[in-house]
Amino acid sequence: MNKRLTQLGKRLLLLAITLLLTMGLFTAAYRFDNKYTLQTIQPINGILFYTPKQADPVYLIHGWEYYHGRLLTPEDFADNLPIPDNHVYIGQYSGMEAGNPEASPHGSATYRLTLSLPETPAYYTLELPEIYSAYRLYIGSRLMASQGNPEQEHYIPSITSGSVTFEAAGDVQLILAVSDWSHLYSGMVYPPAFGTPNAVGSLLKQRFAVSLTTTVLAAVLGFFQLALAVILKNRRSLLSGLICMAFAGSAITPTFHQLVTTGIVPWYNLEIFCRYAIYGLSLLLVLDLCGRQSRALKAASYAAALFPFLALAVSLLAPGLSYRQMLLFSSTAGVYKVICALWLLGTAFFSRAEQEPEADRTILLAGICIFASSLAADRLYPAFEPIRFGWFSEIAGFLFVLLLSFLLLRDSARFYKRQFILAQEKQYMESQIQMQKKHYSELASQIEKIRTLRHDIRHHFTQLSVLLKDGNGEAAAQYLNKLTESNLTAPPLSFCNDYYVDVLLRYYYSRAEELQVPMSIHAALPEHLGIPEEDLCVVLGNLLENALEASLSVPDKHRRISVSMTYCDAVMAIEIQNTYTGELVSNGRGFLSTKQSAQESEWHGIGISSIRSIAERYDGEVWIQTDAGNGITRRFTVHVLLIAGTKNSE
Repeated sequence: MNKRLTQLGKRLLLLAITLLLTMGLFTAAYRFDNKYTLQTIQPINGILFYTPKQADPVYLIHGWEYYHGRLLTPEDFADNLPIPDNHVYIGQYSGMEAGNPEASPHGSATYRLTLSLPETPAYYTLELPEIYSAYRLYIGSRLMASQGNPEQEHYIPSITSGSVTFEAAGDVQLILAVSDWSHLYSGMVYPPAFGTPNAVGSLLKQRFAVSLTTTVLAAVLGFFQLALAVILKNRRSLLSGLICMAFAGSAITPTFHQLVTTGIVPWYNLEIFCRYAIYGLSLLLVLDLCGRQSRALKAASYAAALFPFLALAVSLLAPGLSYRQMLLFSSTAGVYKVICALWLLGTAFFSRAEQEPEADRTILLAGICIFASSLAADRLYPAFEPIRFGWFSEIAGFLFVLLLSFLLLRDSARFYKRQFILAQEKQYMESQIQMQKKHYSELASQIEKIRTLRHDIRHHFTQLSVLLKDGNGEAAAQYLNKLTESNLTAPPLSFCNDYYVDVLLRYYYSRAEELQVPMSIHAALPEHLGIPEEDLCVVLGNLLENALEASLSVPDKHRRISVSMTYCDAVMAIEIQNTYTGELVSNGRGFLSTKQSAQESEWHGIGISSIRSIAERYDGEVWIQTDAGNGITRRFTVHVLLIAGTKNSE
């Protein structure tokens, strides 16, 4: 109980620290990367008094004349000036209803602003953010830009973002006539930047670079994790990869619309779907990571994960929705985000998934806290629109994606390592089974030979008795020699008392017989050596394999392998000697034969290195000697010393 309380206390402290740091980051973004808090001149009563002395762009937020339901042109302002319905600031309303809950969020409107510029002609640049969903822009009396067709009878939505550069002096009017019958947003909802071409161009490039970097990084992480999910068949990697892809899909819009022009369907519908899919997929992933298997929790999480499809349906039905219906969806979406954030926090905070490392749970909890705190920042700082970086949810989502990807990639690495170890163990077990099968087959063969010998021995004794009675001692001796040689060639039933070493020795003894390489073995080993069989098998397997390979290049009559193994006072000594031909090349830790292929040399070097590594772990040593031999062949001797019970940690 005390351990559990201590654990919860640490998690609570982590939440508090993460919340403070994250809110500090969001506060800095609100203060220094916010169009609404930037200290620049603003229009007053529809007029901006601009001087190009300042290097930074001006954001045209306040004082726009708003003409509801009218698509006006410069000719309409030539003689009798129309009276504006209101003066608005950009971002005040998200639709054409302009604060009237009974009005339609769709329709047409005209925004007008007068720029009071220096009398000396100069070039200026006006940013054109995403304007929903078709418009005509007039600067002075000229049509400077248009997207789609805002006329209701011939309405064509078209979305892009960019800028327009023009030469002007004195008083210049900006007129934006816009219509929308397609989207959840209508009209101009993002304040445009205005200033010198260098200032506005630099700003747009920086924003494009930030948006492109985050989108590409999220997409690459997502693709990599989806590939891992396919290879490893890992559900967590699949969910994490989909979250990364959903974030990339929701953040790509600014970058995408600086490159191409699109309609509303299906691009904005997919963006809205991806935005809410991040929450739904996170519910499922965190449920899996925290080991929650309650049916009620799983059912609720899967039900909540369906909300992105509801958002997609609402976005497709946007042309026919009223203001109140859109407001209802907006409120529902806000409640959904809050519930998801609290659900994620609670699930991670009270997690009892002991099979997961505490460090992983810490990273997960910190990421969820960052994700959830963006909702608090949205409520605390409602008047926020980023200049260069992302919205609070985008900043938090990007950090969450990075932490989640790190967590899942590390989890995938551990999973892959476990799979690799299991595959190695499986291969080792299959090899052991094959050696045991061969061992049992040889045992059965030897037993059958003994039975046959016992059956025939009476006849052999009778024959010897007859020869001796006849006084033919020389014939009896020859008969006895033939009988003795025919049975001495059979391999012994066992080489030592240690089962695993004995199986390995018998396996290589049989291989040597098949390859016609004479092998002698002396292994005075007890039943329990105090050294794990997997380490012994690596040492002996490498040594015997190398000895057999080296012997194959030797003429038949000069082939020879001898194995000697002793054990005394927990010290095990191994000596293996074989003949070889050719020159040996030292690699610093062993020898490589010039007669071997490059691949064989590589594996030979790896084998000796592995033997040395194991010997060092048991406070032992490896010695290698070469002798001149008989001039045709040479002798290669390896001595290995292992001390049982002294295994050092790697």
